Amino acid sequence: MDKFYQLGPVTLCMRNWPRDFRWPFALWRLDAYEVPERAFQLLAEYDPDFAPQEIGDWHLTESTVAAKRMELRLPDDWLLWKQLQADGGELKFALAPDCDRVVLMKDTTQTFGMAALEALTFFVFSMLLRHNILTFHSVLLEHKGKGILVAAPSGVGKTTHARLWRDTRGALILNGDRSPCYEENGQWFAFGTPWCGTSGENINRRVPLKAMVLLQQDTQNRILPMQPLELVNQLLGLAACPLGWQEKVLDLLDRFLKTVPVVGLGCTPDPEAVEVLEACLEKL
Repeated sequence: MDKFYQLGPVTLCMRNWPRDFRWPFALWRLDAYEVPERAFQLLAEYDPDFAPQEIGDWHLTESTVAAKRMELRLPDDWLLWKQLQADGGELKFALAPDCDRVVLMKDTTQTFGMAALEALTFFVFSMLLRHNILTFHSVLLEHKGKGILVAAPSGVGKTTHARLWRDTRGALILNGDRSPCYEENGQWFAFGTPWCGTSGENINRRVPLKAMVLLQQDTQNRILPMQPLELVNQLLGLAACPLGWQEKVLDLLDRFLKTVPVVGLGCTPDPEAVEVLEACLEKL
């Protein structure tokens, strides 16, 4: 059975996923994005019989207390990916070379599909890139009908700052972890998706972008100058960029920077940081 979900300007089809995979994730994430049957650009399917020949050696990409993640690039450019849980469960996916199809081949995690659906975060933003949608590791805010990207490496405080905007200015958090952005008729837009990291915060809305904010921890709240080379390097580190797609990411970044102002903010975890940034954004 096919289910269809609208992600900004593209549609994702989820095909043949067992019924258990719809509970309980869909009750509070996927349902808000579901649309009637239509043409789709991206496909995520469950096929336990899909078994490409594994040629080469797996390499470790990430290791945490809870899981290990590994990848294997095949000669035909398919990417195999697996996650080994500390409790013995395993997820295994295959991503097509052109990033338009991802196949779940194995799920023994006993998580009612939660782990498999969460793991799509490792693929869906690469799949969006194929359609000129550039995704940043950032919080997406909506304030007065405009979008603000709040970006920083993990642990700097982007979630804290975003929630200050929510609590003191009534801003909406459209996504607490990833911000897909695309250009339409010379205007850049960003939108929420069901995949929002551990924040759990997402809303199915799109918003025209006003600015991007790069946070740095500081002892005072102040606007920081941004040097062009430093800016590009920071944005490259924040953008989803699968192997072989660097040229496309650089092209999209160039177009993004010609349209969307980027502001550096040195900040403390206090409401005054919102006041300083808000005054700067009002001048743009």
